[in-house]
Amino acid sequence: LPYHVSRTPTNNLPIYTDIKAGNTLRQTRIRKIAGDAQALRMELIKGLKLDPEREKCEINGVTGHIIIKGWHKPRVEKFLIEKGF
Repeated sequence: LPYHVSRTPTNNLPIYTDIKAGNTLRQTRIRKIAGDAQALRMELIKGLKLDPEREKCEINGVTGHIIIKGWHKPRVEKFLIEKGF
């Protein structure tokens, strides 16, 4: 694979949920990505069948994190485990 997602020191996947904008914006954030984050983003969109209108999936240019609109932590964990992370 052209990317790698490292685990945390407690051996968990680095997937986090955030609440912003006064409890109106819910996000799922994937951290610790090495390699081609764009390839991971495209595979997430296809694998999770995200709707580009409602569930945006973006890469933060400064931190390199992938941010998905909505709470998708269990789905993302399952996807990454199936990929071998």
